[in-house]
Amino acid sequence: MIRKEEDQFLELAQKVMSLPTAPFCEHLVAAFVHNFVAELPTLSLSEDSFGNLLLIHEGDETQPRQGGHLIATAHMDHPGLVFEERLSGQDFLFSKKGGIPLHHAVNAAVCIFDIRQPASQSPIRGHITARLDGPDVAFNVRVDSGIAEAEVAESIRPGSFAMWDLVAFEQQNRRIIGRACDDLAGLTCGLYYLLTLSRCKSPKRAGLLLTRAEEIGFGGMAAAIAAQTLDKDDVYVNIECSNAESAAALLGGGPVVRVGDRLSTFDPQITAGLNFLGAELGEDFRFQRKLMDGGACEASLLMQNGFRTGAVALPLDNYHNNGKEGVQAEQIHLDDALGLVELLVTLATSPDGVNEVFTTASANLRAGFEQGQQQHAARLRETRQLSQYQ
Repeated sequence: MIRKEEDQFLELAQKVMSLPTAPFCEHLVAAFVHNFVAELPTLSLSEDSFGNLLLIHEGDETQPRQGGHLIATAHMDHPGLVFEERLSGQDFLFSKKGGIPLHHAVNAAVCIFDIRQPASQSPIRGHITARLDGPDVAFNVRVDSGIAEAEVAESIRPGSFAMWDLVAFEQQNRRIIGRACDDLAGLTCGLYYLLTLSRCKSPKRAGLLLTRAEEIGFGGMAAAIAAQTLDKDDVYVNIECSNAESAAALLGGGPVVRVGDRLSTFDPQITAGLNFLGAELGEDFRFQRKLMDGGACEASLLMQNGFRTGAVALPLDNYHNNGKEGVQAEQIHLDDALGLVELLVTLATSPDGVNEVFTTASANLRAGFEQGQQQHAARLRETRQLSQYQ
C-alpha cells in the first residue's frame, strides 16, 4: 500500500478508535458509520431492529449474481462497564459487560461517557473502589473529587458507560495502540475495505455487517440470525483482533487467516481460498495461518447456523486490556491491518466472483494430492515387494 493510502488508513483509524463504546452502548460508533456511508455514493446502509448495521457497496447491478458476495463482519463494542444505579453523591454502580481483567480492576482509572452526548464529549473521570461479586459482576465507581455534584448527577445516568482511562489512539513506529483495538481496529479495516472498493469503482457487490454486543455472547449477531435477516447465499468473513500470545501469532507477521477459534473451526473451503489468495499476492505479501483459540468470535455462531463462514484476524497484544502489570492499552501492527484490507479487497474484486476463488483453491489442492499420488504409487508398489514378510 502506497504511503498516501497508509496515511488515509491511519486517519480513519484515529477517528474510529477514538470513539467511546461498550456493549449495548455502541451509539457513537453507529453514528460515525452513518456519516461515513453518507459521504460515499456507492454505499448503502440498512439498520435492523437490534441496531446492527449492514453496509453494501452496490457495484454494478447489471452484473449477474454469481452465487453470493463477500460480506465481512466486525463488531462495534469493546468490553466495558455499564451504568446501573447511583449509590451516593460520588459513587455509582456499574455492571461488567464482556471480558475484562478482573484481577486488575480495583483501583483502576476509568472514563465515563454518555451515549446522548457527542463523541467529542469530555468524559467524567473516576476509579473503581470495589468489586461486587454475584450472578453478575459489578463495580463501585467513584468519580474524582472536584467535580460539581450537580454535574455528576446530570451526566451519569442510564445510557452512561465506562471505559478504562487509557489512550484512545496512538501510533508508535508501526504499532497502533488504543484502549479498544478489539474491535474498533477491525471495524476500521472493514470500513477501509469498502472505501477502497468505492474509490476504485469496483463492479462487484460486497458488504460489511457491523454488530452490537458481541462481547457479551454475540448478542447482535445472534439476534440477526434469529430474525433471518442475513442472506445464506453470501460468504461471510469475520474480522477480529485476537490474542496473539495464545496462538503464537506475530505482530507484524501479516494478517491471520483464522482457521478457527476456541469454539469451532471454520469453512475449510473458505480458509483454503484465503490462503490461496495470500499466496497469489506474491512473496512480499506476508500472512499467517493460525487457529487463534484464545477467544471466540462470531464466525463460530454463523457456522453453527449454516452460513458459509471464514475469518481473518489482527494479532493483538494486551488482549482485552489485560497487561502484565495492570490494565493496559491493546496493540496491533499497522502492516497487519493494511494486509488484511488488501486480502479482503482482493477477494471481493475477484473477476469471476468469490466462489471461483474457493473452487480454484480446492482444485489446486486436489491436483497437488493427485500429483503426489501418481509420483509415489509405483514406488510404493515396488518397494512393498522387498518386504521380508511377503
